[in-house]
Amino acid sequence: MQSSEIEWEKKVPKVLWRGAVKTNKEVRGALMRVTEGKSWADVDQVIWKSRTDVTAGSAALPIVDHCNYQFLVHTEGRSYSGRGKYLLNCASIMITHKAEWIEPHSHLYIPTGPNQNVVEVERDFSDLEAKVQELLRDPERAKTIVKNSLATFRDRYLTPTAEACYWRELFLSWADVSFQPDPWEIDEDGIEKIRGVPFETFVAKSVLDVYIGAVRRRVYNMSSEPTEQDIYHADRDASKRVSRFTRWYRSPLFNVIVVGMISFTQPGIWNALNNVGAGGQQEPYLVNGANSLTFGIMVFGCSLFAILANKFGLKSILLLGTLGYAPYSASLYVNNRYGVEWFVLLGGATCGIAASALWASEGAIALGYADVHNRGKFTGIWLGLRELGQLIGSSIQLSLNYKSGERGKVGYTTYIVLIALQCLGLPLALLVSPPHKVYHRDGRKVPDPTKNKAVLKEVQRWWALLRDRRFFLLVPVMIGFNWNNTYQGIYLTKYFSVRARTLGSLTSGVAATFANIFWGWFYDTKFVSRPTLAKVTWGIFSLLMLGLFGWQVANEKMYAGSKVTLDWDLSGFGRGFAVNVLFRFMNESHYMFVYWILGAFFDDIETLTLAVGLLRSFESVGSCLAFGIGAAKIEPMANLIVAFVMKMTRNPPSLRKAASNADLYADPSPPRPLRHSSSTTLGRAHTTASLPHRQQLDRAAERGWRSQVVSDYRNRHSIAATYPDLIDVDDQDYPAPSTHQNPPPVPPKIPEVPVEQAEPKVEMSKPTPSHCWIPVPARSKEDPARYTKPFTDYMTRNPTIFHAVDAVAQDLDKDGYKKLSERDSWELKAGGKYYVERNGSSLIAFAIGDKYASGNGAAILAGHIDALTAKLKPISKLRNKSGYVQLGVAPYAGALSDTWWDRDLGIGGRVLVKENGKIVTKLVKLDWPIARIPTLAPHFGAAANGPFNKETQMVPIMGLDNSDLGSSSNNEAGDSKAGVLGGEGAFTATQPERLVKVITSELGITDYSSIINWELELFDTQPAQTGGLDREFIFAGRIDDKLCSWAAIQALLNSSASLSTSSQIRMVAVFDDEEVGSLLRQGAHGNFLPSVMERIVEEFASNGKTSSALSRTYANSFLVSSDVIHAVNPNFLNAYLENHSPRLNVGPAISADSNAHMTTDAVSTAILQRCVDRDIGVRKVDPKLQVFQIRNDSRSGGTVGPMLSSATGIRAVDCGIPQLSMHSIRATTGSLDPGLGVFAFQSFLENFESVDKEFRE
Repeated sequence: MQSSEIEWEKKVPKVLWRGAVKTNKEVRGALMRVTEGKSWADVDQVIWKSRTDVTAGSAALPIVDHCNYQFLVHTEGRSYSGRGKYLLNCASIMITHKAEWIEPHSHLYIPTGPNQNVVEVERDFSDLEAKVQELLRDPERAKTIVKNSLATFRDRYLTPTAEACYWRELFLSWADVSFQPDPWEIDEDGIEKIRGVPFETFVAKSVLDVYIGAVRRRVYNMSSEPTEQDIYHADRDASKRVSRFTRWYRSPLFNVIVVGMISFTQPGIWNALNNVGAGGQQEPYLVNGANSLTFGIMVFGCSLFAILANKFGLKSILLLGTLGYAPYSASLYVNNRYGVEWFVLLGGATCGIAASALWASEGAIALGYADVHNRGKFTGIWLGLRELGQLIGSSIQLSLNYKSGERGKVGYTTYIVLIALQCLGLPLALLVSPPHKVYHRDGRKVPDPTKNKAVLKEVQRWWALLRDRRFFLLVPVMIGFNWNNTYQGIYLTKYFSVRARTLGSLTSGVAATFANIFWGWFYDTKFVSRPTLAKVTWGIFSLLMLGLFGWQVANEKMYAGSKVTLDWDLSGFGRGFAVNVLFRFMNESHYMFVYWILGAFFDDIETLTLAVGLLRSFESVGSCLAFGIGAAKIEPMANLIVAFVMKMTRNPPSLRKAASNADLYADPSPPRPLRHSSSTTLGRAHTTASLPHRQQLDRAAERGWRSQVVSDYRNRHSIAATYPDLIDVDDQDYPAPSTHQNPPPVPPKIPEVPVEQAEPKVEMSKPTPSHCWIPVPARSKEDPARYTKPFTDYMTRNPTIFHAVDAVAQDLDKDGYKKLSERDSWELKAGGKYYVERNGSSLIAFAIGDKYASGNGAAILAGHIDALTAKLKPISKLRNKSGYVQLGVAPYAGALSDTWWDRDLGIGGRVLVKENGKIVTKLVKLDWPIARIPTLAPHFGAAANGPFNKETQMVPIMGLDNSDLGSSSNNEAGDSKAGVLGGEGAFTATQPERLVKVITSELGITDYSSIINWELELFDTQPAQTGGLDREFIFAGRIDDKLCSWAAIQALLNSSASLSTSSQIRMVAVFDDEEVGSLLRQGAHGNFLPSVMERIVEEFASNGKTSSALSRTYANSFLVSSDVIHAVNPNFLNAYLENHSPRLNVGPAISADSNAHMTTDAVSTAILQRCVDRDIGVRKVDPKLQVFQIRNDSRSGGTVGPMLSSATGIRAVDCGIPQLSMHSIRATTGSLDPGLGVFAFQSFLENFESVDKEFRE
């Protein structure tokens, strides 16, 4: 299906269904009746002529052809229908009715909300046409549903890997409760043989059968009566296999070998030149300067090319990386022969560009192409082959210079040979396969990593990786890595003859090659755990490095001040020579260690590419500094001391920390147990036991196939499955639970459970090692952290009340809410979802339960959505003062306080525009710093300390106008001379001309006079963002009270899934003008809420008993007045009442007041507490209700609760989310608090109906 997938716009815009009506005449017959003769439907029944009839008449349609339609209907048959899982694999929208039977994946259906992945209709399909037409009118929403469906089902839950593991679990679970079979039998020849086939063989055969079947079906589609010859050719085509040569050519091993050979011809030869005394020159300082330039470019280039590699492909970047090393070697040759020093610097620059590309790509290929359990060996192959450059180059140099016993330059022929070798890099790079064409041993192929990649998105991923704490453990190691290489080049040049230096280069290459091979094998061994292996390795490194530096300090003291030139035929040569070889061994060991850990921290090739590029950028930082010191002609002893400090004070601690974090990645085998979440949803659970024969069945699978399955899943979905201690901190949309639960083998019928009955507790057995581990999406462990970014995005994008209300309305529209107008009559129905606005600044949304009846109660969340601000005056144009253009504003509530000084202020709001004879409202947002209220410097004394006059001393500036000095620059006066904008008497004539021009340009308005009026305000342009050591805070403007209002709306959207069992109304009301007393018509003191409640009751009341029904509705309802609460401030603890001081990231707080400024009492507190307590354990983090009350010597503020409760008689409680710095231009709340608020409010909306029965008088 996926291979033949077509774009949404190219699919047939119709509803498709095929099936036998007789298997469920009630449901399927209703579908046939509703769609009969409809142009938007292609619905027909299939009548099977016989069991062997594969065509089923002209109405038959293969499943793969279903995917050519935009809408696919899934109906139940005699029980459940197995077709659904195939329809979910199409990139189409699956429409299903309310089910009586469910499957293991049915609990993942989300029929409403931003994560909607299916469309649910009534069992009689009465609303099918309305929902289809709605999606046809809104293709973007339809495509969002398709995207969510594929992400949930095809790409995660219904993968072949997951299905294989589920079947295996079913077989083994059945074996646990069955008699123990004898796995052996005697055949007719008296030979003992095993019965049946291993599970892995069964799976492989099943996959092949499915493939052959698919080929056959394609043949059948061409002919209604397939012949034996057709079937023969179909089977022959299905049996074709990729040739052995292609598998070898496309294998990870071949590609890593090729990359190793490229590394040999490029940086390998480069290393050989440097290890023969800094590029073979008698004076190494020029070459060290060129190398410093090279690495300076690579500091930025490695990260840049890593980002580009994810966009344009690793192979393309690798090819580019082979083009710059040969020019560098040529520059050394020219300088060595003709003394052209500038050419060396140019060669260093070209080498820096090419090396950036090569370094970013080669490591990603070596690590990313390898399987998890082979990454040590493959890294060893890559780095070991790189050393061939040094080995071969050094051998050539030794043969050419073995007679030179004095210090000096190497022979000219050396350069010609090395340049020729480096030119082989480009043809070798052409042999590398792109990642998605590589064949792995388990048959898997990774997706094309460049597909649907955007450079900006990759930059964002790079930035997130830069802040990853695990990554920074490796940074000090890489910065200090090349310090030894620089010192070794200077050490060899200063104290050794040419042939001794070439011998040193050769033996160092041997030592490095041995280090790569040894550690590559060592790191992939399984005789100890990886954490132990990492820590033991770190200990060995620390001891050896300490001993080596001590040895070399003694050597430097012996050689210092002497004219010694060590050669292999002189005494004392071995002492000075051996330490150089050991230094190289340790350097390469460090290098290998870092890449081994990097391959464990990050698994998918896209992330590995970015990680390798970023790590090598930091390596280049260290190299740049090291070669810079080498170019500065510092004495070897001083350089040795610097290298020692770098190694012992930076590298070992970093390696120790990385080793201590080695428990973040797991051994590739055995995998972790399967985690499943559907059993409690399905109402039954199956436990497993560990039996001897089961252990025997596991042994063969434990070694190979299962680890390949887990590796396949990890690589396909780029999950953090390689480090188990972090896997429970799921970044997935559906984090997996920590307990083990198995799906039932037969989908049971949904039991009828009373609403007030608590869900039974299910005791689960401990997972056994035999289960497959596949992370299964689960909705039951929702993480509050997933609401953090959506909230900060909402705050940043919607700075004014009009933008905020408009954003809420858009979310409601997407969730299927219908917009109502107070001017029109309403037609409401049970199960409907609606919202109504007033003034564009207040909004009430409500969802009516499917079982609602007149007089039933409502669960109401009410708050305000306005915030402190400064509004533009009706005539905001002011006279310029001393060259400044100022803006006339007035404070709304407590705005223009001290916190507004020196802030970057934008302007936004609504503009009334005359278009085609009508007045329309347009929203405008100038979200860059336009205005600012400057402080007076403290140097001016008392005048700078206040108090300040808000009318004259807190006036924003937003431009300069020096026209009174004769300037001809663009300014207010110049605009005035050109004429009044919009003409005399126009509204725009009373506003700053330049501001009018900016706003009209932003809105695309050409006629200034068409602007009738506007309602604009100032806002802080700094975006909402997380902060703190672990990003546990949210810093944002206007938190009071867009925080509680946003959380309430999200809770209402989330609760839609349970609306079908409700007999009440669920409502959220967000009001304007709370900060100034709520006295206007859009405020809570107006009639907005009572009017909406009355109209709802009217629609359902019978016999004109509206008044009685409304009174009963108020009496049966409950209101949560949700306004933000003061979180405890550690700097002012005396201002808070002890034990009544809410904390951040704990949960909302109930606010009480003895003087009735709040609605809270004992009964209302108990009701809300019971609602929240009912969902304890359902989420990853439970909200805990806190309490707040002011001290007796303080004054309390007010909320909308008392005015709404007193006007309607509805029971109420005040409960809000804590925040710091209330009424500041920028405030603070916890990063989990938006999500915890959503959880608490959602529990209230969903549980109040059942909890209220406990309090029934």
